[in-house]
Amino acid sequence: PDTIFHLAGILKSDDPQQFYASNVSPTVSLFETILHLGIRPRVVIASSSAVYGATDHRNPLTETVPLRPVTHYGITKLAQELIALRYWRTDRIPVIVARTFNLLGPGLSPLLACSAFAKQIAEGERSGANDPILTGDLTAFRDFLDVRDAVHAYSLLAEHGRPGITYNVCSGRPVSIQQCLDQLLTMAQMPRTCRLDPARRQTHDVPFQVGSCARLHRLTGWTPAIPLVQSLAD
Repeated sequence: PDTIFHLAGILKSDDPQQFYASNVSPTVSLFETILHLGIRPRVVIASSSAVYGATDHRNPLTETVPLRPVTHYGITKLAQELIALRYWRTDRIPVIVARTFNLLGPGLSPLLACSAFAKQIAEGERSGANDPILTGDLTAFRDFLDVRDAVHAYSLLAEHGRPGITYNVCSGRPVSIQQCLDQLLTMAQMPRTCRLDPARRQTHDVPFQVGSCARLHRLTGWTPAIPLVQSLAD
């Protein structure tokens, strides 16, 4: 292959060991296989804004701010980055890190908030049931980006990205989970109420996170094209 997009891994698990087994070890295996084959493809690593963790300000995060992941997922995504960059420094496998913020759009896992809301709305419309929409904490702000815009960014980075460099892939706009739910409710075909479900609360949640995609934009001219409303509708 000329290019490898490393997207494999897990996002959610009740077993912390699963994050390390699924996100870290396979990354080492990938690069060792590349070395064994004697090839030098460009490797785009799909990392995560979870590596930033909790920040003490509300300014857009650049790629140079300190990394303080607070979840096992975030820690293993940071490990993934470090492993990849090690193979660039020691073996000159050209690695580009795409540090991706919160994705939206068709196919989103119902383990994630916005898709969980959409699924409950759609199932209620299908069955005619008017059960409350179960939610977790709605006060957190996130930087949402349509998955199709992210894929476009990955493609541009595969072609133009500088090896050994990290690029934020984000919208640069903070949106609360509450705003997303409100938008989905306006699209519903029947009125629905909401109820907080304590089981859906996230431990170690980050209250506010927004990124800066200035580095990516300067390199490629990329900007998000799909609005939040379309991402939620789709």
